[in-house]
Amino acid sequence: VAMGKLLIERGYKTGYMKPLGSLPVKVGDYYVDEDVHNISRILGIKDNLKDIGPLMFIGKAYEDVLKEKIELSSKKYLDIIKKCYKKIAENKDFMLIEGGKYIDYGIFAGLSSKEICSSLDAKAIVIIKYGDDIADIAMFYKEYFKDFFGGIIINLIPIEDMDRLKNIELPYFKKRDINVFGTMRRILLLLGIVT
Repeated sequence: VAMGKLLIERGYKTGYMKPLGSLPVKVGDYYVDEDVHNISRILGIKDNLKDIGPLMFIGKAYEDVLKEKIELSSKKYLDIIKKCYKKIAENKDFMLIEGGKYIDYGIFAGLSSKEICSSLDAKAIVIIKYGDDIADIAMFYKEYFKDFFGGIIINLIPIEDMDRLKNIELPYFKKRDINVFGTMRRILLLLGIVT
């Protein structure tokens, strides 16, 4: 959301899409992914919500796709995503594409984040929670996405690890050609619900 707000504030025509949703919410007469509804509203995006979030594999829909994949070897779902993407991306400077609830969500239907990036010629920017294994995780994503890897944003960094990040991990990422687009400290106030 922050990246979209920043691009819009700087005057860029920015589109948003979440090809494969998993959190249904009723908007008008149909269901869309909750993120699609909320982020589109926050960013003031006027594209059709059905194009922004074209697919949702939950409940019966998940079962139907599984059955269909047994009988067919079709790229129809990627074709739906490409068609919606083309509509939304027209006359846009930037397109933000949100991944599924986890990296391989939708892989059974040929719709993992990697497959979607490949079909749309998009670069993945992965938000990674900071931990002792940050280098392993970053290298995994670089290898997983290959040509479609754009870089990382490191989230939830404890204040006591900022020096380690600055002096050891960021130079390592630079040497390994891993773009780091941002780092965000862990702020305890933002982690809990205050009542």
